[in-house]
Amino acid sequence: MSCTVCRMAFVPGPRATSPFRAHYPPDGLMPSSLYSYFIAATGIGPPDIHTLKGKYDYVSGNMFSGANGPIVMCVVWESDTVNNTPTTAFMMHTVCAGLLLHRMDADPDTIDKAVRLAEVVGVLERPMGGDRAGRLKDVRYESAGDKIDLNPFWTVKRASGGNVFNWKALSESPYAYLISKPNVFPRFHTQVAPTRISPLDTIEFENTDMLTSLPLDIFETLIPHLSIQSYVMLMSTCRYLRFHALTTFQSHARRFVLQLPWSIPIPAELSDMKDDSIAKLPNRDSTPHDADWYLYLSHIHRTNGMRTRKWIWSLVEEIHDTYEAKCGTSPAMDPKTPRYREVHGPVKQAFEMGQMGRMFEKQMKAKAK
Repeated sequence: MSCTVCRMAFVPGPRATSPFRAHYPPDGLMPSSLYSYFIAATGIGPPDIHTLKGKYDYVSGNMFSGANGPIVMCVVWESDTVNNTPTTAFMMHTVCAGLLLHRMDADPDTIDKAVRLAEVVGVLERPMGGDRAGRLKDVRYESAGDKIDLNPFWTVKRASGGNVFNWKALSESPYAYLISKPNVFPRFHTQVAPTRISPLDTIEFENTDMLTSLPLDIFETLIPHLSIQSYVMLMSTCRYLRFHALTTFQSHARRFVLQLPWSIPIPAELSDMKDDSIAKLPNRDSTPHDADWYLYLSHIHRTNGMRTRKWIWSLVEEIHDTYEAKCGTSPAMDPKTPRYREVHGPVKQAFEMGQMGRMFEKQMKAKAK
């Protein structure tokens, strides 16, 4: 039972009725919050997801369970539904789903976005089954980002949904950092702490070498042409430039952060957060330009969760590129074909069903307050 984006496994939830023992990670490998993350799934696309998009838990060897409002929905993950060839439902971990739908501009909160999502699923087609269960055809998973190959961690079984992921081996590999929550962001400071500036603020810079004697205008012209790595290395060459990195050049660090789509929460993630949590995170529109963007730029490349999030984004880009390459020749986009009608026909009803479920959820949340 693997995520169609990152290809890591789901783990059985507390409602699991007949899980395979081999689908559980070793005891103590994950804290409870991380375990809960790997239980939850977002499913997209008909015929499996009647609302186009739904929230589910992994509950057994080959089954996901969720709800649309008061209606319980169960989804069989792997089945022989396409010309007697095994395929799987399009299931993803919640962060993987959020990033993919954000990149595809296909989170179905409007009818136009719902059509877009149906087209994305229609063009990409159902994920494959068998020894490639959960993978999208033609997507080069092992070429994306850090070029991580998770195939060695999977053991293929004959039973539908029976493939086994070796969590222990992953935890002992160079990719152990992937066992983390990719939606835990470093703390963001809206002001540069005085303790970071004061040791440099008292230094009298003599401006005697080639770098420190240059006018700041030269740096302002140069920095936009640098890569992030080159910028950080340049700012680390001397205390003079480090001082300006913490003060004068924070707007450049901000620009570098915002160039990385994975580095800050996407709108769908912000909508699920409480106001006090949102206030602690960088925001493209409201966060001050002179906040400590330089520190945040450093931290997003250090934590396991953010390293994982960066890798997931590279997979999302690979899926997006595959979609774009196939879009022009896909029958799902040709109005003259039966496949087009199959993809587009159910969208309106599915969108309305999803809207009803979301309204019910909002009402339940309002009553709980």
